Amino acid sequence: MHACAPLLQEPTSSGKINQDQEYPALLKGEKVSRKVKPDALLPAYHRAKITEVVEIPCEQRRYQNDDPQFVGRRYDAQSRICSEIVKETGVDINLTCSKTNTLTIVLTGQPDKVVAAKRSLIAELQQQESVKVVVPQEFHGFLIGKKGEKLRDLQSRTMTRIAIPPSRAADPNTIVISGPKQGIAEAEQFIKETVARQAQLGFERLDIPKIFHPFIFGPNGKTLEDIRTRTDTKINVPPPAVQGSVITITGKREGVIEAAAELQRIHEEAKLCKTIPVRVKRSQHRLVFGPRGSGLAEILGETGVSVELPTDPTSEEIILRGKPEDLGRALTMVYERAESSTAEEIHCPNRFHKLLIGKRGSALNELVSGYERVHIEFGEHQDKILLEGPPEEVGFVMERLKSRIAELEASVAMEKIRVDPKYFRHIVGRQGATILKWRENKVQIHLPSFEKGDHLAADEIVIEGDPQGVERTKREILQLVEKLENEKCKDVIIEPHVQHLLCTGYKGIPPPIRAVYDSFPKVSVIWPENQELDSRITTVDSPARSVVQLRGDRQQVDAAAERLQKLIKQVIEENHRQEIRIFKEFRPHIFGRGSAKIQKLLDDTKTRIQYPNPSDGSDVFTIIGREENVQQAIRQLEDLQKKLANVKEIIVSIPSELTTKFVGDQAPNLRSIREQCAGVHMRFVHPPQKHVRKGNQVEVVIIGPSEALNEAKKLLDQLNAKVAQLCAEVSNPPTHETSIYSQSYQ
Repeated sequence: MHACAPLLQEPTSSGKINQDQEYPALLKGEKVSRKVKPDALLPAYHRAKITEVVEIPCEQRRYQNDDPQFVGRRYDAQSRICSEIVKETGVDINLTCSKTNTLTIVLTGQPDKVVAAKRSLIAELQQQESVKVVVPQEFHGFLIGKKGEKLRDLQSRTMTRIAIPPSRAADPNTIVISGPKQGIAEAEQFIKETVARQAQLGFERLDIPKIFHPFIFGPNGKTLEDIRTRTDTKINVPPPAVQGSVITITGKREGVIEAAAELQRIHEEAKLCKTIPVRVKRSQHRLVFGPRGSGLAEILGETGVSVELPTDPTSEEIILRGKPEDLGRALTMVYERAESSTAEEIHCPNRFHKLLIGKRGSALNELVSGYERVHIEFGEHQDKILLEGPPEEVGFVMERLKSRIAELEASVAMEKIRVDPKYFRHIVGRQGATILKWRENKVQIHLPSFEKGDHLAADEIVIEGDPQGVERTKREILQLVEKLENEKCKDVIIEPHVQHLLCTGYKGIPPPIRAVYDSFPKVSVIWPENQELDSRITTVDSPARSVVQLRGDRQQVDAAAERLQKLIKQVIEENHRQEIRIFKEFRPHIFGRGSAKIQKLLDDTKTRIQYPNPSDGSDVFTIIGREENVQQAIRQLEDLQKKLANVKEIIVSIPSELTTKFVGDQAPNLRSIREQCAGVHMRFVHPPQKHVRKGNQVEVVIIGPSEALNEAKKLLDQLNAKVAQLCAEVSNPPTHETSIYSQSYQ
């Protein structure tokens, strides 16, 4: 059963039950083995489900009236409650009733949902009771726990509700436990065990003034640790940095009493101590304090006198507290520690600090080798070094530092130059290439960095290192800045395929752009990144790929741009392209062994030839060069093919109005006719003009075998007739507008 049963039928006490029928034996099936494919996908992840069983005895059931007239209502209410819980938590609930009227509830679902459903079922289906337990208020905290965690855990485990009264209640010592009978018993037992266990423990709170805490701690905390060990207690004393005077003691009652008595004894003895103030220079207070308070601990351990340092940063007064006979000896130790060190200051430029420290402090360790008690402090953004330690050791270290500083001043030069921050990226270079090159001069270049808290001005650059290298680097940076200030940038729009032609040489001839490089050495030509230099590309996918930037001297940039425009025009003129079909059977005769014949033709006409891709199986070749030279080369190739085979040629005249339909050899209509008629080549007798006078004729040359030639002429005539008809319809007078439209739609 996967859901709550809406109605359960209880067995009657008089009727017999067939055990085999009501409680059938579980089937013992054989294990089913199946092969798992090694490459099978892992099953989808599903959260684990748990099953929990809850039993409610007959006498604790809320709906247990034996009157037959209430049986239906009882189970209706019970089923309604279960249905609501199933709907709310999504847990499967199965209810069964035994012969003794014990209600067994089986819950299946996700762990957190099962716990919630179990709590709701017990609260609704099991009789609830209440029990009062008297617990002294001082033990309430042990039952509640930190942020109420212990109380919530106890209520969850026992399925009860525990009400702990506040301290201002009329009866603050009475705790009320509500819930099922078994849960109440478990909760009551846990509370009594906790109270009994805590009753054996003691707690004491002592308020001892802060000035006496050093005597309780003892030297290095030994006195306090000794009391803790002997009494087996926990003693919490506020640390010196915390403003508090309350000391707490917890543990077994006997140990707490003993520890409290010991602390009170120390307090009473400390009250008899005398105090004397001593004036010591503020700079020497840390010498009296010592590393981690070792100086104070030493004085306290040897004399039993407490030394208090002032908390006011401007005060120089130190207070000594102890027995009168011990104060004199403690005062002597204070002065000895205060005068055991001297402080000196050395002038040193801030730029030498990191050189004196060295990598990971290696240079500084070498300087203080043998004089480890000397403390050296480098002033941040200051031109000084502070030394502190024994007088004789400070003197030796000071001499070493002065000698080292003199060496650095003689070998390390520094120059500051002001540069507009907009030129910093040029000084650094792409990926730091420029600045790394300058570092080869044995110098370091520091640019201002506000993120690192740099004290340099926003336009200040510092160069330090070898004197000669500093001068050379400074000169080169200033030259670069001067060049950048006189620099001009200009963009030139060049299509990508033209860029390819500018950057590509032919048969040992340098690329055309070399003329710009040689004529204008102070101008840099910046090409688009990731450009595809392919002469076959005639469209631009991105406008940025067509922008070529000229950067350099102002005067030369304008002249270079003008020269580049002329060069672009020249390159376009010298790379006119026109296709020609060379029949496969004629190629061996035309190209021949070593291609001498075709090479002579190309040399005579000053053109180049582009072969088709062998994988395409095409017989269309492309002639490249100046337009008049390309036309001459094509005519010579056509004449050559005519001599090699019975190839005919006809000339068809086309009205000038139709030239927009047949512009160049690349026109789609001519190409379509050429593809339909295999072996036919078509071209214009003269290159088409941009502006053709109306009424003139344009001649088209068709070359090929007789049959294909006739077919091509037929298709061309049909196309001419169709276009001529359309042009005639448009030129009719307005009075025939209706008839023209009707004719065109027929």
